[in-house]
Amino acid sequence: MRPYVLRLRLRGRDFDFGSDAAAADAFTFCIDQMTEILVRRRISAVAAYKAILVTLEAAAHHQLSQIRVDHLRQSENY
Repeated sequence: MRPYVLRLRLRGRDFDFGSDAAAADAFTFCIDQMTEILVRRRISAVAAYKAILVTLEAAAHHQLSQIRVDHLRQSENY
């Protein structure tokens, strides 16, 4: 995955848990909690889901950022 990390852009539909049911359940539980918090703050459910999706994409981007920085530093050294 490292050679493609600069071009990789994850979207909400890219989150896949495979056969790990526990991780999928935990993910669903966290999404439900975030939605509940936002709806309690009088944000519509549609806007809450959009905000959660953007947040998840930002979290995935952040996790890949160190790999991207390492790759750029390595290419600068060449």
